[in-house]
Amino acid sequence: MRRGRAACLAGLLGALGVASPGAAELRRVEAVGAVGLAEEGWTTPPREAAIGRALKDALARVAQEELGDLEPAEPEALEAALGGDPYVYASRFRIVEDRGERRALLIDEPGIEREYVVVVEAWVDADRVRERLAAAGMLEEPSGEPRRSRIQVSVRNVRSHGDFLAIRGALIERTGALSVTPLEIQRGEAVFEVISERSAARTLDALLAASGPELRIVPIEQDEESMVLRMERRPDEAPESEPGVFDTPGQNRY
Repeated sequence: MRRGRAACLAGLLGALGVASPGAAELRRVEAVGAVGLAEEGWTTPPREAAIGRALKDALARVAQEELGDLEPAEPEALEAALGGDPYVYASRFRIVEDRGERRALLIDEPGIEREYVVVVEAWVDADRVRERLAAAGMLEEPSGEPRRSRIQVSVRNVRSHGDFLAIRGALIERTGALSVTPLEIQRGEAVFEVISERSAARTLDALLAASGPELRIVPIEQDEESMVLRMERRPDEAPESEPGVFDTPGQNRY
């Protein structure tokens, strides 16, 4: 693997519900959230609202880092691209300091004399941020084309040509890959190069989400540029071919 193998199976399975460092690129950000306290009109408790403000600030900072040398995006443009719920991007967070209610220092609005302030440490899913920015047309390479991921996918337990076709088809049809190229085929394992506009973590998520009883994909290891999987097929779904025989008919043989 080009950058080392970063995660175990337990971490990958956990990432299907909540992202983890082994499954996605997480950015640690410390942000301050402050909300003004008015006598009326509050539908959300001030502490919760302050946490939401802090997470929005953390998300905006990661988004601006992704934009790099491009012009800083207006808050309205970022919210339109990313949506209004920062919790979607926060893998996890914790309150570093609950400063509570105090005289307004950070909020400068007419009629606001008190504010509620928290300091939050958040881990923001940068992969998801990149995807949303790219989908909104805000994130482009200097060439003007969206960023692409080059992912090496190693699949174990590939016992026949039928297995090879099944896993290659799954990579093409279920992940939205731009291309899937076989790099190496040997007894029990096939290696592909996948070109995608999705990150490795999101490619894996799409593949696992589409996994069914007839073709089950089990993640073993994954990092930013590679993944190792094992395929499992039901006995009655396995192609009729001798185990260990791996060949491609015709002149275009691998």
